[in-house]
Amino acid sequence: MTRFVSDSRLDHLRSLVDLPDLSATKYALLRRIARGGMGTVYLAEDRDLKRQVALKVLTVPDPSGHLAGRMLTEARIFARLEHPAIVPIHDVGRLPDGRVYYTMKYVQGQTFTDYLAGDPPLPDRLRLVQQVCQAVAFAHSRNVVHRDLKPDNIMVGAFGEVLVMDWGVAKVLRDVAARADEGTEDTVETPTSDGYVIGTLAFMSPEQAEGSVEDVDEQSDIYMAGATLYYALTGRAPFSGATPLELRKKIMEGGPPSPRQFNDRIARPLAAICLKATARLKEKRYLRAENMALDIGRFLTQEPVEAYPENLFQKAGRWIAKNQFVVYLVVVYLIVRALIFFLLKR
Repeated sequence: MTRFVSDSRLDHLRSLVDLPDLSATKYALLRRIARGGMGTVYLAEDRDLKRQVALKVLTVPDPSGHLAGRMLTEARIFARLEHPAIVPIHDVGRLPDGRVYYTMKYVQGQTFTDYLAGDPPLPDRLRLVQQVCQAVAFAHSRNVVHRDLKPDNIMVGAFGEVLVMDWGVAKVLRDVAARADEGTEDTVETPTSDGYVIGTLAFMSPEQAEGSVEDVDEQSDIYMAGATLYYALTGRAPFSGATPLELRKKIMEGGPPSPRQFNDRIARPLAAICLKATARLKEKRYLRAENMALDIGRFLTQEPVEAYPENLFQKAGRWIAKNQFVVYLVVVYLIVRALIFFLLKR
């Protein structure tokens, strides 16, 4: 008699076959968290330290060993980036079947996209983007560019902490790192080729959309940080298109429309920060990610921003807005003086 297995049963069996064998490691498998193009992330427990970690393992065929090399590169990139807003890596190794894995901090929270869906106050949104810029600036100081910065790759923790995630397509610039323990040089390569588009189209820079891998650098991350700010202000990416080809063409043709087109309550200096970061030409963008973070900070403290040169009236208006209490006291004082003068005249 022939017996048929249901699709759901087959899917369950496949998932069991895919499960990594952690018996030779100090980790116990708990559950799957997410699956990507090259690897799968699981929630695991570090049996020695009694803590939960995220464990990423290669889950696609890799007869050449090329993908294993990429995962090791990814782990080494993580190891360079010890920053409060970047997920720290704990360990790297191989499973009994030879597959590469690494473990990192298990982040509990929500994506920036989900956080924004709760309509938080503008200052809170801006401070989070500012933290993202600071994390990216740190990565750049270690010669690493993210290449896929977007709201879905940013996690917001329960206490408002920010973590920039998913450095799987990161690129190492000037890829030579000193290896202190051996006194030699270790060249870390990120295999890519011209004409191959890396990143998420809606948030990527024009040079990425063109497939110019060699032109992707710190300025590309600054563009994506600006696109993330744009989304935080308007709820949409800088460009939209009916098809990927149409969207790609728009990105390559010029800078995005002002965010004030979609929300006229956005202050002009803040819109200018957005547009400077997402300029079509790299030389028109912020020179460094920390400059963008500083401009956001200046806006929050009602200081003049680099991206928005002010005229005399705008400077006066900003000073009044910043010093409302002083202005209020002066106005009250003048009114009282006028009333006293009027009463004495009577």
